[in-house]
Amino acid sequence: MATTSPTTVRCPRCGTPVAAHAASSTGWITCAHCGGPVPLVPARTVPPRYTWEVHPGLYPEQPPLRPPRFRWRRLIVAVLIPVVLMGFALVGMTGYYDYGLVQPATFSVSGTVLGSNGAPLAGAHVVLDEVVNGEAVPTSTSTTTLLNGTFRFARDVPTGYLVFNVTEGTRAPSPWILVVSYVSPAYNAGSSGIVVSFAHSVSGSNQTITLSPYGLTDIAYVSDYVGSAGAIAAIGALIALAGAIAVRRADRPAMGIVGGAGGLGIFAGFLATGTGFAFPLLLLVSAVAAAIGAFAFSVAWIELIQVRERGRPPAQRAG
Repeated sequence: MATTSPTTVRCPRCGTPVAAHAASSTGWITCAHCGGPVPLVPARTVPPRYTWEVHPGLYPEQPPLRPPRFRWRRLIVAVLIPVVLMGFALVGMTGYYDYGLVQPATFSVSGTVLGSNGAPLAGAHVVLDEVVNGEAVPTSTSTTTLLNGTFRFARDVPTGYLVFNVTEGTRAPSPWILVVSYVSPAYNAGSSGIVVSFAHSVSGSNQTITLSPYGLTDIAYVSDYVGSAGAIAAIGALIALAGAIAVRRADRPAMGIVGGAGGLGIFAGFLATGTGFAFPLLLLVSAVAAAIGAFAFSVAWIELIQVRERGRPPAQRAG
């Protein structure tokens, strides 16, 4: 009969170590110190929890669990994923706004004209022109302010850039105010409820008021600006995604820098196109993506400068 290797168990009554042989089935031996029964059970890789409580020391001590080590690349991946999601969300948002910009629609525009003394000006002449390819095109649409200084163009205002030329009368010379505004189903640059105030000085009352972040242009250019912002968001999201995938390998910390730069590029693109000023929500989301991207950029840069050089033999001491 083959013998098994000896092992030591602890008596559950008095705690005295007892030498025994591993059993193939559950059994009992007697403690030499107190005479109490000591259980022997077959060895198990993971003992049941109740055995540790009922019979302390019955199984050999297990090595303590090693706490997980902090990895920079895991943090970079976790940070870049929100940048990717926000980038693609911005693509969808800009697509929605761009679709609304080019939709044919008409609007009713109203406003008030104030005289040089600040009181409502009756009888002021308001001419509505449309801007096409950066130039005002007369539409033969005009009106005269009422006694309370208000005017209204009802349901005949087209989508796009509009020019309201307001004068105090039809006779020349007369002080004028040129109001450049933009209306669309996605964005209305203050074209409803416009308040035009003539200056007290006639020489200083000739002025141009621009109610649009894009300047004097037509709807095609505005749509291009918004579409360009969406394309930039898509490129930034793809760069961040590529960085998040590549940085999972420990030897590619530089890709974390590239991914973080993608988040910064999204915000820079919305600033460059001016779309963020027309749609503050887009600017806010892109700013959050830029902040997270900057954090990922910084973390990846720290990891890059801390990575030891690989593949070089240790320096030999001079004999």
